[in-house]
Amino acid sequence: MTPELLDWRHAQVGDPAPCVLCRSPALMRDPDTNQPKHKVCAEQALAARKRAENEAA
Repeated sequence: MTPELLDWRHAQVGDPAPCVLCRSPALMRDPDTNQPKHKVCAEQALAARKRAENEAA
C-alpha cells in the first residue's frame, strides 16, 4: 500500500507546542483542526487508521 501524503501547504506555523500524537514539540498546526502536529505523525496516524479499517473489513 502506498502511503497517503497530506497537503499541508496552507498549514499555519506557531510557537513550539506538544504534538497531539507524539508529544514532541511541533511548530506546524494541522490545517483542518489547528492542533499542533507533525505532518509525518499525521500521515502515520492516517495510515494506521486505514490499516485497521482494512483488517476489520
